[in-house]
Amino acid sequence: MEENVLDIEGLYAQLEQWYGRNINIEQRELRDKEYIQMVLESITYGENTRTIDDYAATYTLHLNGSGNIMTDGTKQELPNAVYDIPLEDHATFKMQGNDLLLHTDRGTYKITAGP
Repeated sequence: MEENVLDIEGLYAQLEQWYGRNINIEQRELRDKEYIQMVLESITYGENTRTIDDYAATYTLHLNGSGNIMTDGTKQELPNAVYDIPLEDHATFKMQGNDLLLHTDRGTYKITAGP
């Protein structure tokens, strides 16, 4: 399977191609696993100020759109019609086949566009 490493501009370009489409996100952080289904309407990007304990990520990628999140077998509507992915300076992004993979200090995210 072919891999294509992306920079932040490549990440945005790929996500913009999926505007108006259903996307599936599989998020794995430590022992937690979430599944998100949403219609991607737009993306925005935020920069966070550092806290004393460095818990907040430097940047946040906001995937905007309506959808659902499933955690521990419970399905809920996406709060505020946005799904946030915390990013650090050394996060990596790559396309692997049809999957967009994001690796951060906190976890991994696999994003796939539906039909």
